Amino acid sequence: MITIPITLRMLIAKYLCLLKPFWLRKNNKTSVLLIIIILAMILGVVKIQVWLNDWNNDFFNALSQKETDKLWQLVLWFPALLGIFVLISV
Repeated sequence: MITIPITLRMLIAKYLCLLKPFWLRKNNKTSVLLIIIILAMILGVVKIQVWLNDWNNDFFNALSQKETDKLWQLVLWFPALLGIFVLISV
């Protein structure tokens, strides 16, 4: 059996042939809007993960340095971060 290697150019051409009817139809405003919403949600989740990472750093630094005031401040801030994360993720 002979296998024919698929070049990247052929792969992209086939992919574009599949996408063309979807993107060039008359009423694709809904599709574009949904893709924009999905991308915004993905960026939001990444931003929240960065905030959680920073919170983690501050929390464990306060814990190791025994800064109780800062520790309780961070403990109270965590549910807000978690709530925002859940709202964006779900």
